[in-house]
Amino acid sequence: NVGMWAARYMVNHGAVLVGVVEREGSISCENGIDPEKLANYREKNKTILNFPGATSYPDSDQAFYLPCDILIPAATEKSINLHNASRIRARIIAEGANGPTTVAAEKLSLI
Repeated sequence: NVGMWAARYMVNHGAVLVGVVEREGSISCENGIDPEKLANYREKNKTILNFPGATSYPDSDQAFYLPCDILIPAATEKSINLHNASRIRARIIAEGANGPTTVAAEKLSLI
């Protein structure tokens, strides 16, 4: 999983993981999410929702819109599109998936 490996690497080098989006929803924690603990939690519970210390957003990609330095869309094509691109507050988008940003969203973000 590209996202988990990216999170591990970034946290090991001083970053703070403030949000995670998965199929079932998303979670956030401004104090940081430990990717190893999250991976263990997900393995046991089959979900990231209700991870201790984090706010859960069932059936939502709400964590995509958190203020952050780096957003890494790492799983799904067209995750960033014309309908949600203006809500993204990341300074850098580091694409880890195949085609996570649509052409229309990319043009919008360059304005």
